[in-house]
Amino acid sequence: MRAALSARIAVGTAVGACAAALTGSWVAGATLDERAGTAVRVVLVVVALVVVVVWSTRRELLTTHRSALRSSAAVGLLAGYLLNPFAWQGEAVVAGTRLEGAGAWAVDLVLWMAIGTAACLVTSRTAARTPQAVGYTG
Repeated sequence: MRAALSARIAVGTAVGACAAALTGSWVAGATLDERAGTAVRVVLVVVALVVVVVWSTRRELLTTHRSALRSSAAVGLLAGYLLNPFAWQGEAVVAGTRLEGAGAWAVDLVLWMAIGTAACLVTSRTAARTPQAVGYTG
């Protein structure tokens, strides 16, 4: 597992999700429509998750084994979810609009992990399947 990759993903997703939640709150206040704020938050959270995971894993494609990329990304995604203060309220993605308490927290965690893992799977499919050095060895 790559600790630096996990840390980049954790910090990036937490900061991105916080910015998305604040922007969604601002939109909801400006338009007086909670649904518009929720829609903006959801779109921005998905964009943040995909961009952070793809950017972080692409930097490691030539030097890291595929399973190490995927496990590091999963740990980083979980840590990013736990670092996001809006996740504690069940408002990390979208479940807070229909559920309350632990149910919203759990559904948002599943959505968060699914989106981030899908981005990592797509990005890391070109990584080496076996742990071998890639590049010039002359």
